[in-house]
Amino acid sequence: MREDRASSAPARRWGPPHDFKWRVVSVPRGKTFADSALTALLALDEFPDAICCQMDMMAIPLVSSTIRRTADTVNLTTMRQDPYAMGRAAATKGHGSLSKAKPLENSA
Repeated sequence: MREDRASSAPARRWGPPHDFKWRVVSVPRGKTFADSALTALLALDEFPDAICCQMDMMAIPLVSSTIRRTADTVNLTTMRQDPYAMGRAAATKGHGSLSKAKPLENSA
């Protein structure tokens, strides 16, 4: 926890502390993606509380397949991202790191 410099009181944390158990499940893309992903998820010891997909085109079939095979309630949340701004920020950060780097010596 970060401490406030003006006082010794700890900074406020937003939400309860979590002990996340991250797992990456890789499945082939294509027409059978959703069924393959759900089969892999159902094979885990515990079904996850949350699932992240790269794009809605993957998430929506997975949600449909999950509802069809488990009859559980499933919620879908999407996040809008600006890939151009992300790329610009990455390039700026990389350029800043490279411009401060010490040149490599020629070992020949």
